Amino acid sequence: MPKVHALKSRGQTAFQQGRAREALNHYLQASREAPNDAEIWHMLAILHGMSGNNDEAEHCCRRVIRLQPGAHSAHNNLGTILKGKGRYKEAADCYREALRLAPNHAAAANNLGTLLRETGDMGGALTQYQNAIRQKPDYAEAYSNLGALLQDMGRVQEALQAYQQAVQLQPANA
Repeated sequence: MPKVHALKSRGQTAFQQGRAREALNHYLQASREAPNDAEIWHMLAILHGMSGNNDEAEHCCRRVIRLQPGAHSAHNNLGTILKGKGRYKEAADCYREALRLAPNHAAAANNLGTLLRETGDMGGALTQYQNAIRQKPDYAEAYSNLGALLQDMGRVQEALQAYQQAVQLQPANA
């Protein structure tokens, strides 16, 4: 397995340095050497997703889940891919599974909140954004999403407070 370790290491270095194509090539080679390594498939899902190859990203996420059913991040990532494909019910199921596996997964709660908001379930979205913020009090994106939801609901004063919190946490992202 030293070859696999070296390929993963080179892939991670390339990824961290913004050389996604090179990272993808290293991880693809590693996947041929170690087809049951969930970490490799996780990175392949991320890299395929970054390149816009959502079918391959979906395949890789599903492979991670088969290898490690409890991989909550893979369920969350699969939800994001499926949402992008317009498969909202499946995406919501993935986010819910991520939250079942890791109830404190703030990103999954935020993602589920966004999906629920987009599909008209304002109450469900509100619950999920509040859950995300409860899990990660410095989550500027969740505060911003909460602000948009509250604004949509006509709760302007509360929306303003949420927006102010988001800007306080991330002033450069006004």
